[in-house]
Amino acid sequence: MRNAFKILVLAALFVAPFLAVLPIYNNYNRYERIAKEYECYPIETCKFDFNGDDKFDLFSVINEPTPSERYNYRLKIQVETVKGLNEVLNIRYGLTDSTLRTHTSPFEESGVKKLVVYDTVNTCQFFVWNGSELVAQQNRTQLEQDIWEAMSLEDDTGRSNKIALDLTLIALFGLYYFVLIAGTTLCFHLQRKLTKSYQ
Repeated sequence: MRNAFKILVLAALFVAPFLAVLPIYNNYNRYERIAKEYECYPIETCKFDFNGDDKFDLFSVINEPTPSERYNYRLKIQVETVKGLNEVLNIRYGLTDSTLRTHTSPFEESGVKKLVVYDTVNTCQFFVWNGSELVAQQNRTQLEQDIWEAMSLEDDTGRSNKIALDLTLIALFGLYYFVLIAGTTLCFHLQRKLTKSYQ
């Protein structure tokens, strides 16, 4: 009975670290699913209708050089009107590579059409359709925040954080199991010595 209890405690100590980090990785997996469902990339392939005319709006990334900047990329969204295309959003577009860039997610929540942006170049990253254009909003819903977080983890900045977390956990796991195995071996050795001394 006593040996069975020791084995049970030892098994619990071996499994405990995995149970501790499981919620962290479940959270990462949840954000990956959200990003896959909501993020729109490449930008030019985004299919969303903000003004409700049953036609997909035009998403484009255009370089507009300035005297000081050779590469001045802009993310533009245009909707079709009776007078032609009307620009409803014009913000900076960060582009370093396929991941370190401006991430976008157009979606509808409770009948309201919205756009969430994640990058390191735009201060305003939450927009709502007001009937004629996309305007910045301060308040955000849980879904908007989740989409923003999910897209941030798809970016190189988020991936770097995840790699750092993985490496830290590997080091901590290694140290934990080294101490656990060394401690268990020492305990068994001392117990054996004590048993022999009593015989």
